[in-house]
Amino acid sequence: MVRWGEARVSKDDQQAVIAFLADPASYGPTSHGEAVSAVERIATHASLIFLAGDRAFKLKRAVKYPYLDFSTPELRRRACEAELALNRRTAPALYLATRSINHQPDGSLAFDGPGPALDASSTGWPSPAP
Repeated sequence: MVRWGEARVSKDDQQAVIAFLADPASYGPTSHGEAVSAVERIATHASLIFLAGDRAFKLKRAVKYPYLDFSTPELRRRACEAELALNRRTAPALYLATRSINHQPDGSLAFDGPGPALDASSTGWPSPAP
């Protein structure tokens, strides 16, 4: 079970999550059994999208605007889950899961690990090019 706190994540903590998501070694094999060799990052005003192999991982930035609040890990997790529920209605094959990013006992980060959840990402398949 993932433990989610209401504590705010510092910019340093989110920088650690960003570094984790930018590292090809953070991902297991692709759906074709190949290792992820590179990660492409796409930035928006509210999210960072990491294209790793044949999957996309979307991290909500730790930001607060008058029209959205992603300032805590819990708010970002809820936003990921809401995005997943909404988008699965029209594109269920593209939206796979919300995954937690956790601190491990050795201080490293991992997806869906037993340690405390630091952040969350929406995971899916990148949309095919038009």
